[in-house]
Amino acid sequence: MATLVAAVGGQVIASFLGTTPLYPLKAAVIVPLLAVLVASDRHARLGPADAVTLTRAVITGWAVGFVGEPLAQGLATELWLLAGIAFGLDAIDGQVARQTRTASPFGARLDMELDGLTVFGLGALLWWLDRGGVWVLAAGMLRYLYIAAGWGLPWLQAPVYPTPRRAWMCGVQLTTAIFALLAWPFAWMSPLLAFVGLVAVGSSFAIDVVWLYRNRA
Repeated sequence: MATLVAAVGGQVIASFLGTTPLYPLKAAVIVPLLAVLVASDRHARLGPADAVTLTRAVITGWAVGFVGEPLAQGLATELWLLAGIAFGLDAIDGQVARQTRTASPFGARLDMELDGLTVFGLGALLWWLDRGGVWVLAAGMLRYLYIAAGWGLPWLQAPVYPTPRRAWMCGVQLTTAIFALLAWPFAWMSPLLAFVGLVAVGSSFAIDVVWLYRNRA
C-alpha cells in the first residue's frame, strides 16, 4: 500500500513539476527497499507507529526521488520542507509506539533501516545538488560497510551495548543534511554542515567498532 501511495504521489508531483518519466519510480523505490531490509520480520504485524514510519518512508522517497532530476536545483526550499517533515515524523513514531504500547523489535528495526536509507538518500541528494563532493555519500554508506565487514569479521556481528548516543548522532547527521539542502547565501556552509554530519555518524560507528574489538571473544 505504501509503495502505491508513493508511486501515485510521485506521479502527481511529476505532472505538476514536469520531471523526467523516471521520477515516480525513483520516488517509490525506497518502500520496497525497506521491505527487503526487514524481510526477516515480514510476518510481524504493523502497529500505529509503524504506519507513521511508513509515511515517513513515502515522504522521504518523494524528496530523494529528485536525485537525477535537472529541475531539482531550483527546488531547494521544497526539498528541505519534505525532508524536514519526514524528520519530524521520525520523532513522532517513537512517541506513538510508547503511548499506544505497541513498541516492538520489528518497529525498532523498521525505523533503523529507514534511517539508514534516509541518510544515504539525503547524501545522494546533496551530491546531486552540488552541496558537496562525492564524499557526502560516505555517511550513508557507513552502515552498509559495517554490515558487509561483519561477514568477514564475525566479532562485528556481536550485539552492542544500548546507548542513546547512536540515535543522537543519527539525528545530528540528518539535521545537518537537511539544512545543507538549502541554497545558502555562502556556498561553503552546505559542505561544512554535511561534513559535520559525517563526523558525527562516523565517530559513533568508530566508538562501537573499537568497543566490539576490545570485547571480542
